[in-house]
Amino acid sequence: MKRPALLLAIAISCSHPARAEDSGAYLGAGLADGVLSGCTKATSACYQYSSSSHTNASLHLLGGYNFSRYAGVESSLSGLGEYDAENAYGVAVGTVKVSALTLAARGGYKFSSGLSVFGKLGLALVRTQYSPGLAWPFASANNQRSTGTILGFGCQYDFNNTFGIRVSLETVSFSDDVFKGDITGTNLLAIFRL
Repeated sequence: MKRPALLLAIAISCSHPARAEDSGAYLGAGLADGVLSGCTKATSACYQYSSSSHTNASLHLLGGYNFSRYAGVESSLSGLGEYDAENAYGVAVGTVKVSALTLAARGGYKFSSGLSVFGKLGLALVRTQYSPGLAWPFASANNQRSTGTILGFGCQYDFNNTFGIRVSLETVSFSDDVFKGDITGTNLLAIFRL
């Protein structure tokens, strides 16, 4: 084993016994990637959106507070991607860019090993920015704000008292004047306890 790999293994094993406390505030930053499903409400043609985002990953910011090892609350701000709007023939007629501010209750369990599993449920304030193309039927629908819900689950591993890594899957459901659907995204975040 090479020396840097050995030093990394020793550092991880030394950080293993010291785990984050059960309660307290935390911040997180990382990347989110989304898949959109649903269609527009305003026409019988039901314009579809491309399922995968043009942007491979968007910035995801998170802040929260753990009341105990079982429950907490958190808020996040995340870009959810940019998607093509396509007509019935698969021709792009515009784009939509989606972002969300969320507030959710979080419940789960933290094991003594530093691994925790959780689920979350809450409200989402969704902003959609429509950029019409030449054949876009919703010329007046440039920007929309709507409320929706967020549902998610994931796991987190705390390396020590201040740093951890989180992987989660979240679905934001929303409905504005133009669109009704869901964005399901995977998140990879670095978590820093305060």
